[in-house]
Amino acid sequence: MGFPTVTSTRERAVTEQAQAVASTTRLIAATLDELMNSSDRGDALREAGIAALEAALLIATASDRARQDRSGGQEAIRLAREALASARAAVVATTCAVRALHSAGRHDAAPPVPPS
Repeated sequence: MGFPTVTSTRERAVTEQAQAVASTTRLIAATLDELMNSSDRGDALREAGIAALEAALLIATASDRARQDRSGGQEAIRLAREALASARAAVVATTCAVRALHSAGRHDAAPPVPPS
């Protein structure tokens, strides 16, 4: 019995990292599924959160596919583009929410208009 080789140590670290990524991906997927099936989709901040989770899930999946296919597979590219679209949707929804909250805050802070 000898010392572990650098290769076996590296392989073990890669395997552990892949397992952690897979576990995180499953958690994100379950959370996303629950939100999409139970949330009021009319709220811009919730929609932004859903889009952000979707982007995170797509990024993790694209990364996993790219790792599996070292030739830069088309599937990884497609998933990365979808992740980008989801991230953009999250930004747009968050922007809408900020504007709506800001507008509501101004409306709430305005002095009452006396009856004429």
